[in-house]
Amino acid sequence: PRFYTDANFRALRAIETACEAEGLTLIEATFLWLLRHSALSEGDGVLLGASSVHQLEENLGACDLAASGRRLSERVLGAFDEAWKITEGEGVFAYWRGYSCDMPGRESLDQGAAYSASKTK
Repeated sequence: PRFYTDANFRALRAIETACEAEGLTLIEATFLWLLRHSALSEGDGVLLGASSVHQLEENLGACDLAASGRRLSERVLGAFDEAWKITEGEGVFAYWRGYSCDMPGRESLDQGAAYSASKTK
């Protein structure tokens, strides 16, 4: 599968190691980074996804942790930065679903995951 690369696993391990040392789960660290350290601004929102009630509860708990004012330590922030450096040369997977039919030049743009998936069948 497209995300099972050596670089992605090395990056994940760097974040896991830092999280374990700080007593954080990967879910908590991810939402803390997203809600407290990313480029999101006041008034921006985050759409939560979950495939089970347990997963939804984990995601909401991590959001509560961020809402409490908790921030990531320099160690964990450094691990996120290290993970980016490990994976940045891998390229980015085009995850969007495509373009509207009225977008000029859409035929020459990367059509994203939906297009790529349909070509593999």
